[in-house]
Amino acid sequence: MPTTENHFISKLNGLIDAHLDDPDLSIDAICQTLGISRSHLHRLLKERTNLSTSRYIRQRRLLEARRLLTTTDLRVSEVCDAVGITNPQNFTTYFTDEFQVNPSDFRKLPAEIFTEENSGLPPPAPAAENQPFRAQPLFKRTWLYVILA
Repeated sequence: MPTTENHFISKLNGLIDAHLDDPDLSIDAICQTLGISRSHLHRLLKERTNLSTSRYIRQRRLLEARRLLTTTDLRVSEVCDAVGITNPQNFTTYFTDEFQVNPSDFRKLPAEIFTEENSGLPPPAPAAENQPFRAQPLFKRTWLYVILA
């Protein structure tokens, strides 16, 4: 990636992170601050991350939410507000889609499962299994145990 695009992504990340708790952060405001058109912003992000602008902003919010859930004792609704997502149901849906576990159950998982290196994706399983590890919600495993018993 050329230096100019690295600088652009860094500026974009800084802008998003500075206004992470603002639910009214808009793509138009970002474009105006960065001095770039909406279509050019979308094209650059799509090329570099394969995400739309709104999905990219949501992912940044969810990564911060994951950090807050692992490092603080804030309630899920407080984390939701802290990352600028106003609807707790949407937050839970987005978080579950991104990390394959809901925010409440995420707190119960060992901290080493999710690290910065894997950007929110579960680590691969041991080589012997050749299957990727996917954190499953605890309630699904509970039903499995009930059925097996």
